[in-house]
Amino acid sequence: MGSLAKNFEQASGSTPWLAESSVLADGGGFASIETGTTNIDLLLSNANFSLLPSDITISGIEIRIDARKDETNGSGTLQIGTELSWDDGSSWTSSAKKTGNLTTSEATATLGGSSDTWGRTWTRAELQSGTFKLRLRNQGSSILDTPKWIVDYATVAIHYASAATLTLEVTELLTLIDTETISRQLLEWHETLMLADGAPIPNGEWKDFS
Repeated sequence: MGSLAKNFEQASGSTPWLAESSVLADGGGFASIETGTTNIDLLLSNANFSLLPSDITISGIEIRIDARKDETNGSGTLQIGTELSWDDGSSWTSSAKKTGNLTTSEATATLGGSSDTWGRTWTRAELQSGTFKLRLRNQGSSILDTPKWIVDYATVAIHYASAATLTLEVTELLTLIDTETISRQLLEWHETLMLADGAPIPNGEWKDFS
């Protein structure tokens, strides 16, 4: 098993998102949107996964988001929603995920994980620049006036298994099964001989191969 984490290199948001590119680096400022309307897009792209091995199976995708809210000009139960695209934004995962409720203190949310493929099977080609995108959306409920969603940082990690790793794991499993089978058979023969003779086999003539 392996993993590769990358920052996105491009950000573009629909109005009224501000300072969108600030989410590309940790601690490099923040992107924000102050509105009473939800589900406005901030798109992140060009995470360079060219270093992923060629013979892999994608086992999971993990998104990290550092975010908070500001209720100076409004209030509500606010979250950041996320979706992934494999074809440059033409299609999006049906398995959408969102952060927990934002507070006025910045917190890190982890969405997806090492065994979460967001409802689909991925190929290496779909994770390259020009195809793979992350869509962030300001979401929430009980919104009054114009609260502010604030995103400091967003990044992605790809978890995978290579063909070589899968082959080794299967080989190790078969070896373990074969060893157990042999040990169990030898033990059965030992017990059969003891019952047939009516006495234990003399010391030194039986060896434990388990």
